[in-house]
Amino acid sequence: MACRSAGQASGDSALTSTGLSVKTRSANHDATGGKMPGLDIADCINETCPWSGKPVQPDSLIEFDGQVVGFCNTGCRDKFELAIRHFERAREEGGAPAS
Repeated sequence: MACRSAGQASGDSALTSTGLSVKTRSANHDATGGKMPGLDIADCINETCPWSGKPVQPDSLIEFDGQVVGFCNTGCRDKFELAIRHFERAREEGGAPAS
């Protein structure tokens, strides 16, 4: 499965305090956890999960900073979202200098 670079995927996204655009799980998935329209694995910028190195899956996509990023499962995708939120809190509390 080939992933290619893409511009911003369609759909809603949130602009974080650092200026990074992150489409959250609630915006991408329905109440049952199924993938909602808007993110396509064909637009994914990576072929393997950044956490595990396994191939990305169509139900485990997120939009980050205007790009579609894939993960091997929803757990890795959710771990990525949690890391982003943690980083954002640290920046808001003054834990990291603004760039």
